[in-house]
Amino acid sequence: MTARKMKGAVPIVVTPMLENGDIDVKSCQSLANYLVDNHVGGLYLFGSAGEGFLLNTQQRAEATHAFAEAVNGRVPLLVGCNFLAPRTVFEFFNEVKDANIDGFHFIPEDLKLGEERFIHQVKTYADKAPFPFYLYHNIKRGRAITINIAQSVKDHPNVAGMKVGGYDKAEMEAFLKLQDENFQILGSGGGQFLHWFGIGAEAVTASSACCLPKLFHQIYTAFKEGDLKTAEAKQKIWVDFHKAIPNTAPDNGEYAAEEKYILHRLGVLATDACHFPYRTLTSDEKKTVDRELEKVMALLGGMD
Repeated sequence: MTARKMKGAVPIVVTPMLENGDIDVKSCQSLANYLVDNHVGGLYLFGSAGEGFLLNTQQRAEATHAFAEAVNGRVPLLVGCNFLAPRTVFEFFNEVKDANIDGFHFIPEDLKLGEERFIHQVKTYADKAPFPFYLYHNIKRGRAITINIAQSVKDHPNVAGMKVGGYDKAEMEAFLKLQDENFQILGSGGGQFLHWFGIGAEAVTASSACCLPKLFHQIYTAFKEGDLKTAEAKQKIWVDFHKAIPNTAPDNGEYAAEEKYILHRLGVLATDACHFPYRTLTSDEKKTVDRELEKVMALLGGMD
């Protein structure tokens, strides 16, 4: 299958929820439109910061259909399918086979599976997937995907690319050497967003881009125009904001609480509810976010 290439900021999308843990379909649609309207290069649904690993098949399918309907093909939409049980992966493929999405991404969760059998697993999933298949290298959530593994599967006709997490710059550059017209390497991380473009990535994922897509689009645009001074200044806005607001990770697993609260304050999400066992922000933490968010929005000229 031919996969659409992504360019620019690709948000790791939070999963909007109601207080009881059900999917908030209306907020999924609101968030999808907010992101697309702010010029993102694609959406990465059920990534690590999207709480996808806490959701069952029904929840993921419901959110997938809600986002797919709202996005309506305007940008590429990748959906996480990393269930530990292979049968559940295949069931999920069937649940969303008719959705308007662009691919699946997969974090390997069996830490004891050998490399040969893992390569076989990836190729089997890619054979059965109704959309292009992407690897997801995230050693905080699953087993490492080595250069050898990536090389071994990249020429499969339905393997379209790989997201590379982590902060090892030598590893980042090594994976980028595998990129070609049929295999895209997605960078990751708000803090190293600009660096990834500097070493050759065309698209970079970041959960913070889900909250502030306008800022990350400005960083990318300035870089593409050769205005590195502006790109670095815009990157610093995010770095300073990130340092100033509460950081509930790693005790709270991810930055879902912070990001959902920001989106709630911006009027994009109906609630800031997180999935059990994550918690929401305390009242004092929310006051800090309110103060710092007001500063950033003033610099960006609002959210339009």
